[in-house]
Amino acid sequence: MYLMLGTRPDIAYAVGRFACFAHDPSKDRFKAVGCIFAYINTTKDFAIEYIKSVDTDIDPYGTSDADYGGELATAHRRKSTSDYAFSLASGLFSWSSKLQENIATSTMEAEYLALYKAGKHAVWIQNIYEGIGFPLQNPLYVWCNNQAAIAVAKKEGTHEAQKHIDIKFHYTQELVETQKIKVNYIASKHNESDILTKALTGKKFASALDLLGLVNSRDFIDSFSSTDSSPLDTLQESSSVLVYVDAHE
Repeated sequence: MYLMLGTRPDIAYAVGRFACFAHDPSKDRFKAVGCIFAYINTTKDFAIEYIKSVDTDIDPYGTSDADYGGELATAHRRKSTSDYAFSLASGLFSWSSKLQENIATSTMEAEYLALYKAGKHAVWIQNIYEGIGFPLQNPLYVWCNNQAAIAVAKKEGTHEAQKHIDIKFHYTQELVETQKIKVNYIASKHNESDILTKALTGKKFASALDLLGLVNSRDFIDSFSSTDSSPLDTLQESSSVLVYVDAHE
């Protein structure tokens, strides 16, 4: 849990899934948790890379996603998992993956509820920036991979599935109207939040790691030995900053 909250968004979905069974452990589940530890041991040098570049946008941006009705194995049967992920300088700095409180009745609704959570978090990030003296000058972009949910957020037309949605979730519409956030479409294969809602195949998982900004820190550290410069000079000249939680012990 500590690693997942700190610098390892790639295990957020798996940790969240098994946390649901903390009250009902079994041998099979214990073995499955062992797979997570094996993965962590194999990838203990992974870190989030933040890239310093004139072409890199320093304004934060977010993505949201939902796995409609994906929960099948617990008392929360048929609830959807929603998430958001916010990035800066090509690396994640804030993320969440949780079961939704309500049972969504359509894919659009599940994605819209995820967008609501992302919008609330976007406002929190804007307040943080303002609090430290660097208020954001532009709306915070939030990318979503569901056109219907985006249309509802922008009040573009009507959708049958939105008639019963709780009023509080339409807070997203207010954020769009007041230009606190700007909601745009992103294809699922480019959505860095996808890894936070469901289990992915090996190829998709590897691609998702790139989207999250996760790299092998060992390659970065080994670069020190290939130069005559001091480690401090190498760090100052580097265009990247790595952040990780030590998982070696």
